[in-house]
Amino acid sequence: MKLSKFPLVSGIFLSCPNRFIARVMIDQAEKIVHVPNTGRMSELLVPGVRAIFSWNSSPHRKTDDTLILVEKDGR
Repeated sequence: MKLSKFPLVSGIFLSCPNRFIARVMIDQAEKIVHVPNTGRMSELLVPGVRAIFSWNSSPHRKTDDTLILVEKDGR
């Protein structure tokens, strides 16, 4: 299965100020990323969890990264 045609990066989830964006730590820098699933996902989006992001810098986007995966119980 191919997750993304764009480079994937790893980081730490910090918080979700609203249902469309998340604050994350990538390479020692805090960033805002897009959250494509607008559901609450409170059981998955726990501060400090490891997450994978797809990087896509485009002039048509408000953020450069999109949340793709989060780790749950070591998976």
